[in-house]
Amino acid sequence: MASENQSSLKRSIRSLEPSTSSQARKRAKLKNSRQIDTQDLKDIQNNHENLPQFLNVEKFISSRTFEINAMEKALRTARQGTGQRAFQTLPRHLRRRAASHFARRVPTRLREKARFEMKNDKKKSPSRAVKIKLKAKQFHDKDRTKKLQKRQVEKKWLRTHLWHAKRTKMIDIWGYRLAKKPTEKCFRSTYRAAKYGATLHDLSYYTHLSLIAQENDLMNVMARICDPMGADPSSAWYRAGHRCVEVMIYDDGGWPMCLIGPAVIIWRPITNENPVDDLHQQTRDLSCTLMDFDAASGLHNRELMIQAHPSLKLQIIEAVKRASNSNIVPQDLNELGCLELGGPKCTEMLGRVLKGERKEEKREVVEWLRAGIRCNTFPIGMLIGITVDDPRIHFPDKRKEHTKDVNKSSVRIIQPQVRYSDCPRFWDQEEQKKSIKYKKADIDKRRSKLEIPGSRLERIEADDRISILILRSDLGWRIIMPFKWTQSFFYSFVFATPRLVCLDQRAQIDFEASKPSFPKDFPCLLPAAELAERAGTEEFEYWHRCPPAKRVNYRLMDSKGGGGGGDPFVADWKLVIRGENGSKKEKKSKDKEAQKIPDQESEIIKHIENQNEPWLMIGPLIGLIVEKVIKLTMVMIERNKSNEEIMRLAPGLIEGLVNKFKPINLQQDQSNAQIRWENAIVQVRIEPSGGKGKKGVISDLARIYWKKDVMHQVNEECERLKRKKNRHYGDFIGLVTTGQFSLSEASMIGFGAVSLKKIVEMIISKTRTKELEKVDKMKGEVMVGVEKSEVECNINTNINEAHEEGKRKGLRGSIEKVIKLKISFRNKQHYEHQDGTLTLIV
Repeated sequence: MASENQSSLKRSIRSLEPSTSSQARKRAKLKNSRQIDTQDLKDIQNNHENLPQFLNVEKFISSRTFEINAMEKALRTARQGTGQRAFQTLPRHLRRRAASHFARRVPTRLREKARFEMKNDKKKSPSRAVKIKLKAKQFHDKDRTKKLQKRQVEKKWLRTHLWHAKRTKMIDIWGYRLAKKPTEKCFRSTYRAAKYGATLHDLSYYTHLSLIAQENDLMNVMARICDPMGADPSSAWYRAGHRCVEVMIYDDGGWPMCLIGPAVIIWRPITNENPVDDLHQQTRDLSCTLMDFDAASGLHNRELMIQAHPSLKLQIIEAVKRASNSNIVPQDLNELGCLELGGPKCTEMLGRVLKGERKEEKREVVEWLRAGIRCNTFPIGMLIGITVDDPRIHFPDKRKEHTKDVNKSSVRIIQPQVRYSDCPRFWDQEEQKKSIKYKKADIDKRRSKLEIPGSRLERIEADDRISILILRSDLGWRIIMPFKWTQSFFYSFVFATPRLVCLDQRAQIDFEASKPSFPKDFPCLLPAAELAERAGTEEFEYWHRCPPAKRVNYRLMDSKGGGGGGDPFVADWKLVIRGENGSKKEKKSKDKEAQKIPDQESEIIKHIENQNEPWLMIGPLIGLIVEKVIKLTMVMIERNKSNEEIMRLAPGLIEGLVNKFKPINLQQDQSNAQIRWENAIVQVRIEPSGGKGKKGVISDLARIYWKKDVMHQVNEECERLKRKKNRHYGDFIGLVTTGQFSLSEASMIGFGAVSLKKIVEMIISKTRTKELEKVDKMKGEVMVGVEKSEVECNINTNINEAHEEGKRKGLRGSIEKVIKLKISFRNKQHYEHQDGTLTLIV
């Protein structure tokens, strides 16, 4: 029968036009696929003779086997004769793009046909560039480690990079490849997690520097590079090693002008082998004096660790070298990583993951962690050094069952102690460099051999033991550990279902806590300038891509919105201090040589004075300046002096306050005091007040104005014309660095910086008009622009008690003051000015 079919196909093809016609061949193929085979008549007659008298279904079907098979074959060949290939016959939900050239992407029943169809396919010859890429890919695929290391030539990956790369938007910044924000929406969920749940952030990109020298030398270095009015890291309160302290680091003798940035100082606790251990035992209850402590332990070598932002690493190293005359060279601890936990449930996460501490003297604090107590029960700065098991052994960690094992009354009296923070193995650099003994595959293999599947894996003596240091920060906990173990601990914490925090979310958490975020809200510092330039470039490129008719005309905005000038995409702080266009609008690349740190502190100050560069003043000095300016103004008012005369005395007053807290050999010349204080800017917090109960909107780079008091005009018509034709919005005094809606405040707030000279001028003006009321107490307020009935005055407050409390804790300037002033602000994309309140951050 097969020969008859082939002959019929040949006859049909011959009967057509020349065989070269593709249409004729297609018609013949289609006709042949639709033809149903028939049986010879002789075979049918032979079958009739064998038919039984009665009809049997099985025998009847078997006698018609040929016809049934022919019908099925005709249906199959008709479907296949339409020109569809194997992968095209599949339903749409089973089709894959690779199935057109890869037979294994189609179901098993069609693979043979797919391979047959692909035999005659003409393969596309790859281009020369594609061939080079294919060869390179084959070479790099041989060693995955080398391939991944090649991507880290200009930046460094964290141990959790692959996990973050699948879930977040990554950027190259500060020499690292870091997660900027998650791919999912997370603004409100981050706030809820920080307030009611737990958050997790990989802080391993932070720099850890080790300083080893005699204790007196370390104390001298800290005195030269730290704020003399802030917390003293050399006091016995911190030097015992059971507390850490966050300070502002300055260049050698450069306070208050040469600010570098914030850092955390951690002293290594003295071990029992040290002869002054008995004295440190006394410092646990703070019963010994600082003088006795210095006499006993000042000549022994101590170790101190500085944890700081990666952008401050080189500046801190140079500052320490200059402060010690190159006798102390900071060592970069690259083998240390850090994880940051936040939220009220972060302590519960610590107790679930950190297991295996065996020392009896630390059982108490470990039980506190396992109890899931809120982190605000522990004092800020408390240090806990423990040695725990490999977290992969106990993974996954079960959710904690709430028990009543911990006495609530004992929880309230948790205090840092040296026996809690003492962990010599953590400070041993050889231990930090040790590699991990077992891979995850080895641990999984051990778990697979358990008799009862799913049961807990028992620890063996050969398993790793990891020493970590836990420090209590203002918003949660920081866990410093060997860098190689950050990934294992990170995965265990992730299984406890915290909220992932990236760079943007970390800044948001600081914003919701009414805390300026570093480095964005610390203007005039090198890290802030780099971040602002990066963000400004991205915004400028987006603005430039829009057609001119669809984008904001900032030149027209300046002419109609009260002037100001400056770059609309990058904060121009020269414009703030000089009141004129301090920088051109065109983008200019910064000279790398100009960013190098000068060798001497005098050269830094001379550079700032000569270049009229703005500098950031921060700390308790601002509150003290405001207090002295108010007193000076009241005295000068009694002598009938004008505001201009008081302003001329202000620079000398400020310079005298600065020299009062600086050593004699580091005091500055008062000849350039006028230039120095005119270039100073201070951090502020902006809140819109709005008119008629309506609050305004604050955005980044919004302009801050101060409207001076205008003398009352007798002629109301002239006053009306003045408001209509010659609108004056006041003096431009500052810019907003961060402005957005705060979920905790339920309104818009912003952080920015204003000129110190303008702040002093505003305080003098308000004091003269008798609208200033002062509250001289711990965390008091100085309100400007309010009536007497709105402020409660407590002038005769005993300040000596506050000073004594601060001295005991090493706080030499412990009185905080909050200054509030009425201002107006204008967003860069709007003409209208909005009313607001300015609060100095002291």
